[in-house]
Amino acid sequence: MKNGFRLTNLEKGQERIERKINSIPAQCERLETSIDDNIKRLSHIQERQQLVIETLSARSIQQEAAIKELNLITKK
Repeated sequence: MKNGFRLTNLEKGQERIERKINSIPAQCERLETSIDDNIKRLSHIQERQQLVIETLSARSIQQEAAIKELNLITKK
């Protein structure tokens, strides 16, 4: 009886392992989808940040030009 009990436990353990192994492809697919979504989201954020940087740079250049113009006017 002891051997039969061990065999049943081994079979149950093997079935559990097989279920886990069989679930790996679906887990990988969900992970890939999640990574793709995160990459798209981060890419969008980066594009928006780049736009903000470009806008701030343009403003800075305009303000610098205005300051130089004011300095020229006040020196006259």
